[in-house]
Amino acid sequence: MIRWARSAYARWPAPTGPPQERQRAIYHRRHGTRYVFGAYDVHHDRLRVRLRPRRRGRENLAFLAQIRDAIPARRRIYWIQDNLSANWTPDIRAFAAGHRIELVATPTYASYLNPVECHFFPISEFVVNNADYVNWDAFAFALARHVCHRNGPHRDKRIRILEARHQIAA
Repeated sequence: MIRWARSAYARWPAPTGPPQERQRAIYHRRHGTRYVFGAYDVHHDRLRVRLRPRRRGRENLAFLAQIRDAIPARRRIYWIQDNLSANWTPDIRAFAAGHRIELVATPTYASYLNPVECHFFPISEFVVNNADYVNWDAFAFALARHVCHRNGPHRDKRIRILEARHQIAA
């Protein structure tokens, strides 16, 4: 059966069935939930993500240490994060103070000020929506493929041009 949608400008057949851009309401979380930790390097336009089973201070500190190890120690890192209590543990504050990391809090209800947030929409659109993964390994693989495509070799060429232009030490 075709339903017709009416408009002042056109008449066209309206799609039947459920909308395809939503997550199904009847799916089961047989293997629990996972959290995506993300860091965005503004200068090199690189996104780094990790998939973790919990979002506690310990996992956040481990991710922060991975990012610190990937960036030269002489460079200061500005770590923008929301006001979740797990992001502000004494261990994280002590690690940041000792490793040239400045912790920056976003104002309450203003997550749009965090530059990494706009990179989570494509992840949800291309990796999460309309996907039924067999297990978390399959999801992690799809997430890694998306991030590799997003960070792809075409971005490396642009970075080399910018470094040559501005003599940025890599």
